[in-house]
Amino acid sequence: MRRVLEIGAGYGRLAWLFRTLYPEIDYSIVDIPPALAVSKRYLQQEFGSGSVATEFWGRSEGALDAPFHLYTPDALPRLPEGRFDLILNISSFDEMDPATVADYLKTIDRLGSGAVYLKGYGRTRSPRRWGLESFPRGPGWNVAYLGDDPVIPGFVETVWKRAPVE
Repeated sequence: MRRVLEIGAGYGRLAWLFRTLYPEIDYSIVDIPPALAVSKRYLQQEFGSGSVATEFWGRSEGALDAPFHLYTPDALPRLPEGRFDLILNISSFDEMDPATVADYLKTIDRLGSGAVYLKGYGRTRSPRRWGLESFPRGPGWNVAYLGDDPVIPGFVETVWKRAPVE
């Protein structure tokens, strides 16, 4: 695993964990600007001011070889197909309407080349939200794991793996 994309990273705790355990990883985050500002500050505090490159609404800042790349959602279509070995989303899809989630799932299908880890509510009580168990997968993704979250009642976690191309 060389490249990770996290959708909705909060302040960046998983980015910190991955980079601490696997210093060779290139870690990217896509989020809304207020959350990206928090992630940027936290990661720069922990790893140094040159550790974060950003692309916020078309404006780029920082070195291309920085270990962390932070993007606003508009940047995702410009990223190359199959770029990420692992794509993560923990609970932020629960806050989005189905159309936004569907757009992210299409992005996952285009940008993902290895595995996807999703965690959130399995079912939702709201007709305006999807539960994780009802997320449509793009062609070529297989469910490698689906199970109840051991800590949060009602949450499930799943791993999708890209089927090998024949």
